[in-house]
Amino acid sequence: MKKGFTLIEMIAVVGIIGIMSLLVMPLIINQIGEKKDEISETTYDVIFAAADLYLNDNVATYPKQVNAVYCIKLEELVNSGNLKKPLKDVTTGKLLDTSRYLRVEVNAYAEYDNYEILDKGESCS
Repeated sequence: MKKGFTLIEMIAVVGIIGIMSLLVMPLIINQIGEKKDEISETTYDVIFAAADLYLNDNVATYPKQVNAVYCIKLEELVNSGNLKKPLKDVTTGKLLDTSRYLRVEVNAYAEYDNYEILDKGESCS
């Protein structure tokens, strides 16, 4: 008596494994994409925290007047030592352009709020 699998059994097993991998792969790919976004948000949070430190160190230049809007170049944050170069966007792996502006508003409680990194060429108003 020979022991082993027949060709039909092997094809069935390979087919089942193939179908299972097709069902699982999109879930794995989505998880990887979500983790990249999470890291990107963390990168922006670091930039916003550095901006908050910079603004609090330079309150005379950027007073906490309600509804005031300030624009700061990322280069200023790097030059002040609050951020280190090179700045990378983790979702694309490309360097962030330090000539871009960071827009900051002062809320009703006289606190810096609503941090936003503007796209290239976007005006700060």
